[in-house]
Amino acid sequence: MLIAKTSVTLTAIVYLAIGIIFLADPVYWASSIDISLPTPTAVTDLRATYGGCMLAIGVFLLFCLKNSAFLKAGLTFQVISFAGFGLSRLAGILLDGQPRAIMYYLLAAEICGFLLGAFGLWQLGKTAKI
Repeated sequence: MLIAKTSVTLTAIVYLAIGIIFLADPVYWASSIDISLPTPTAVTDLRATYGGCMLAIGVFLLFCLKNSAFLKAGLTFQVISFAGFGLSRLAGILLDGQPRAIMYYLLAAEICGFLLGAFGLWQLGKTAKI
């Protein structure tokens, strides 16, 4: 159970941090990944997507930590979300050409998040059968 809770906690922190930094300064953080925001509409949409949605996901994961019945749901979300990000990023790397190094760092983090969550689910499944 410790690995499962640690995994969801770390994932919640990551989502909350991404949400906070994109809410606070979306133009700067978007430019760090080569996204330009030419209009106020673009800034607002990025703030909502990268800021608001990521922050909401982080809060959801914290909620999953408060109730052991939801811990499996939090881990499942973690595994699915990191798989989605990682597979999509890998496809982009393979299809779109040579990106900046940050894309490889993010891919490595997504793979680690996926593996940690999968291990947490496996551990949780083992303890539930005892």
